[in-house]
Amino acid sequence: MEGPMNSSAALPASLPLNRRLLHTLLFYLAWVACLKSVALQNYWLGCSVVGSVVAFHLWQSSHRWADLLSLVMALTIGPLSDMLYLQLGLLEYTQVHSNGAYFPPIWVFSLWALFGANLHLFAWMHGKWKWALLFGGMGGPISYLSAIRLGGGHLLQPFPWSLLVISACWMLLLPFFLRCNQAIGSRWRSI
Repeated sequence: MEGPMNSSAALPASLPLNRRLLHTLLFYLAWVACLKSVALQNYWLGCSVVGSVVAFHLWQSSHRWADLLSLVMALTIGPLSDMLYLQLGLLEYTQVHSNGAYFPPIWVFSLWALFGANLHLFAWMHGKWKWALLFGGMGGPISYLSAIRLGGGHLLQPFPWSLLVISACWMLLLPFFLRCNQAIGSRWRSI
């Protein structure tokens, strides 16, 4: 159903423009720093930057419980998609230490925490599920391609097949995360 967000879940979108811009800038800077540190074999440095940005967000958030629950949700569910990509042989992650063929490296988990803590940046799509499908279907593959370009991994399957599977996953993931974030927001923002 298209339409404006429920007013009880609209709190993150009501952030002043300067704070939304700051969160967006910090999100992308932490994301790039994490991937560049992985490429330089210093993944711990990138995880530290991501952790600092997540901590800053939670520290200054007026809705800590809701943001923390969104972070835990993304950190729990998100890596499952990366496990799927590994099992399908779509990509291989750059990592310093191997944690098995089934699990993504620790820096991937830190990026999921960053995404979860910043779900409020996508609040404009709440209730606009066609946009969430489109944005997820395009943004997911672009994000993975950018990560690969920055040194985070390698595609192992033909380019179109890998992007098609990642796109299909993100067409499901982004609306799912947004809907869960909206439900968390309407229930926990008052705490």
